Amino acid sequence: MKTPRNFFLYRPSLWARCWLIVVAALLLHNLYLFAVKSVRFDTNILALLPSEKKDDTLDHAMNRLIHDAEQKIIIAIGAQQWETASNATDAFIRVLALHPDLVEVTDTHDDTSINAIETYFQDRRFNLLTPRQVDLLRHESVDYWVEEGERLLYAPLGDGVFSDRDKDPFGLFNDWIKERFQSTKLRPRDGKLSVFHDDRHYAVLWMTLKPSAFSIDTQKKWGDIFDAARLAANLVGENQHDAVTLLKSGMIFHATHAASRAQQEIFVIGLGSLIGVLILIYSLFRSIRPLILIALSLGVGFLGALSISHLIFGNIHLLTLVFGASLIGIAQDYGIYYLYQRAQSTSFSQDATLHSVTPPITPPAPPLIQRLLPALAFALATTSVGYLGIAFLPFDGLRQMAVFSISGLAFAWLTVVCFFPWLAKDNPLRAAHWQHYRKLIDFYPRLKSPTLMGAIFLVSAVLMVWGLSRLAADDNIRALQSPDPALIQDQMAIDAIIESPRGMQFYWVRGDSQDEVLEREENLKLALSPLLAQQSVTHVQSVSDWVPSYQAQQNHRALIAQHLFNQGGALDTLARQIHAKPSWTAQLNLELNRMPLITMDEFLKSREGSLYRPLWFDHAPKGFFSIVMLSGFSINDLPELDRIGQSLPGVMWVDRIAMLSGLLGEYRRTMEVGVILAYISIFCILYFRYRKNTWRIVAAPALASLMALALLGFTQTPIQFFNVVSLMLILGMGVDYGIFLQEHGHTNPQAAWVEIGASAMTTLLSFGLLTLSQTPILHSFGLTLVFGMILLWLIAPLFHLPSNRRKARVQ
Repeated sequence: MKTPRNFFLYRPSLWARCWLIVVAALLLHNLYLFAVKSVRFDTNILALLPSEKKDDTLDHAMNRLIHDAEQKIIIAIGAQQWETASNATDAFIRVLALHPDLVEVTDTHDDTSINAIETYFQDRRFNLLTPRQVDLLRHESVDYWVEEGERLLYAPLGDGVFSDRDKDPFGLFNDWIKERFQSTKLRPRDGKLSVFHDDRHYAVLWMTLKPSAFSIDTQKKWGDIFDAARLAANLVGENQHDAVTLLKSGMIFHATHAASRAQQEIFVIGLGSLIGVLILIYSLFRSIRPLILIALSLGVGFLGALSISHLIFGNIHLLTLVFGASLIGIAQDYGIYYLYQRAQSTSFSQDATLHSVTPPITPPAPPLIQRLLPALAFALATTSVGYLGIAFLPFDGLRQMAVFSISGLAFAWLTVVCFFPWLAKDNPLRAAHWQHYRKLIDFYPRLKSPTLMGAIFLVSAVLMVWGLSRLAADDNIRALQSPDPALIQDQMAIDAIIESPRGMQFYWVRGDSQDEVLEREENLKLALSPLLAQQSVTHVQSVSDWVPSYQAQQNHRALIAQHLFNQGGALDTLARQIHAKPSWTAQLNLELNRMPLITMDEFLKSREGSLYRPLWFDHAPKGFFSIVMLSGFSINDLPELDRIGQSLPGVMWVDRIAMLSGLLGEYRRTMEVGVILAYISIFCILYFRYRKNTWRIVAAPALASLMALALLGFTQTPIQFFNVVSLMLILGMGVDYGIFLQEHGHTNPQAAWVEIGASAMTTLLSFGLLTLSQTPILHSFGLTLVFGMILLWLIAPLFHLPSNRRKARVQ
């Protein structure tokens, strides 16, 4: 009679029914996610990058810049003749106009908008001077300015004159606004922004994407609309016998390319892994039922991972599925281990029955799952430790990958424990396959000779030290990117045409008031003037270009009053020479005294000011802030740009790329320590069961990891954070192999050898296919795992097999 304590233990059907309820709930939840909620996968690669919270305002500024950059699209349509480029642009816009809910053309320049800009600033013209004009006012004589006034008076109309000559007799405002427009090569023409570059006329369109650029639905819709608009533009060129060139830039294009590539990799990696695993399992058992059972465990694991990840994170990154596809290589270990041990026990039972007249009288053995449960439990726990190390890192994408992996493994493990004893109870299995592979273990070297062990250790140590000494780290965040070369070529061409500023590298200016921020911007531009003169920096974009500080505006008016409008000065002399009425000079003096100052609030409400809104942060908790953007600098100029930022109060050079790279390096070093702590933790967990043999379990993955790193050194492959992450998983899987060998390596080494061989081969299929990924993160991850798993497969038996070959044979 069964005792109450063992009631649940000996009722596999009850376990199966309970787990069936859980599986049904998973199916319903996944149906709800995809059929009702229409869950979509995130494709934003930035979600995989580390987050930094050193400065909330700066972090907010970066998020705003990144969001604006994500939604911005730039299209340049070029042709030999401007008329062709203009007509092709009109055709392109007409197609986009049919979809106002998707995209909006945000930057067109017609005469009305240009006149509005001129009118706003012309009414405040005496507050505005360029640095060159300030220098001229301080050092040039009255005669110079009188000659300048006469030259402008007799200059041809339309010769670059923006201002009213009566209101701007010395061309001060005219030169100031010309300098503003000359900060870019773009010029208004026929209601468009035009530029002449490389013997072609281009019309440039700025557009804003309304939905998220990382939505797969948005990417598909935009792809169809963009193709239709490009076809319309090309047809114009064909009709006018003038080939049209279309250049594109925008996150939507990169996101679409990455998503398409990820979907292909999910199919290749997932399907390749599944087919390989199924072929291996069938060759091992020569039966369809083990295939179905293991496929069931993998399917339940995948459904469980999707549900748990969605409940915790709200959305799932597409790369999580690519990474999750490789879980097949780990989750199948539990099913192979149970089924092979069941086949072994079945074969042994049948052989014993054939060779005996009467069955032996022995106490009933406990169920197989009860005997295997400790090894399975330790295997799951130790593998999960590896993923837990990733889950606690501040990488949103990596946390999701870790949770997805742990959940998938747990659900697959529970499926094996709850379903397999029930579903496989009436199906006999034989493990008489892979005979040639099974016999290889008899010829495997035993480390029973101290001399042999010492020689192997010495040679391995020398090779490892040599390889590790050649190992170099590369934490540059750019190494994680693998963009489409055609998109990069288009983006570089557009950058050359419009000289757009760098969005990830800029100056961060702060102050206690709006005016203090503007003054510090002016000091910064003064410090950058030598680099501008040398063309090391081609353009500086700041709010103070249009809104000088109050002090600067008052100084400008004082200079004009002192050197031009003073009694007997240049204005009076010019008026006498051109026989102007006295009311003219009186009116100019009156406007000078009464002209209002330019305020930040008024400017930001204007059309031009709205373009600079992303660069200004007012009413922040710690004061006022602005961003100063630069164009044209190279990587060699970064130290000087940083030095300038450090030399000025309230100014900081922000190199987001360097910050992320440095942060990635910090986490790599932290992860290296985490790997060591994981070894210690796993050793402590396993010690409760394996005692003095625990070192044998952890020694193999440790040695395989060091040798894998040495191989990276020999191949001149730089180590990154994700290489170190893979070491954590080598530890988890290596411990699984150690447990299997420790449990059965002495009593049935052939069975243990087959179990770890099947597991290693399927794992190599899964993670080996990651090396085919064009995503550097996954490629780097997979490459280290391939090296580590091959070495682990070869090294693990050395620490567990019996030294006496006769003991290794099982009758």
